Amino acid sequence: MTEQPLVEISALDISFTTKSGRVDAVRGVSFTMGRERLGIVGESGSGKSLTARCLLGILPANAEVRSRHIVFDGIRVDTAGEAEMRRLRGRRIGMILQDPKYSLNPLLTVSQQLCEMFSIHRVGNRAEARAKAIDLLRAVGFTDADRVMASYPHELSGGMGQRAMIAMMLMTDPDLIVADEPTSALDVTVKLKVLDTMDRMVRERRMGLVLISHDLNLVAAYCDRILIMYRGRVVETLNSPDLAAARHPYTRALVDSLPRLDRQVDRLKTLDRGADWTRWENAGA
Repeated sequence: MTEQPLVEISALDISFTTKSGRVDAVRGVSFTMGRERLGIVGESGSGKSLTARCLLGILPANAEVRSRHIVFDGIRVDTAGEAEMRRLRGRRIGMILQDPKYSLNPLLTVSQQLCEMFSIHRVGNRAEARAKAIDLLRAVGFTDADRVMASYPHELSGGMGQRAMIAMMLMTDPDLIVADEPTSALDVTVKLKVLDTMDRMVRERRMGLVLISHDLNLVAAYCDRILIMYRGRVVETLNSPDLAAARHPYTRALVDSLPRLDRQVDRLKTLDRGADWTRWENAGA
């Protein structure tokens, strides 16, 4: 029997009305994913985050959204009421944002914030919440989980805060994690540790993962498939091992602009938005 897709998005358009006119931020985006690791890559303003946030219904109030359908595990997200969306957010879909110091509440301890997930979604009692929080903090690499539980966010480093965020999002055993540039504020060494932790937890719990990033190599290393977005559209979808065989000029330009260790390059290529890009876009690629 074929497994039901976890996410189905069809013909998604997101636009905004500004003082200078209408801005089409997402245009005709369609994709399906199962319990896999899906990367979404593109430059700033390409529509990556808006596409992912529509699954949680947390778009800006002035966003105009149109679609054939947006479905999460058989639930029509695009027609769901706010009460149903509150049951999905955190409980079945978790979101990890860029910088933990802006996501964690500075007035609450880590313990209070992790256990709050249980109380909001009525998953268990206080003792069960604390036990699970400690287990998850240990699972994401904290050897001193009790000390971390009693800490406030400002007492944690960036990497520690992001690992605490991962633990928080796993408190309710969600089916899908949306990670929006989860390591952009971290140095390279900490970044890899955090990504390894997140990858391991996703695999062990057989969850779906949407990883949003500017870093093509990073996404290729941690994801099964990659969606390349340019100017609000998905211009190419690839299996990660097939990245070198990318066909769209934008994807090729991204690949060619990456530093290489296997050969000497005098100057890295820059993105040249030429006539062939326009041809691909007008063809609806």
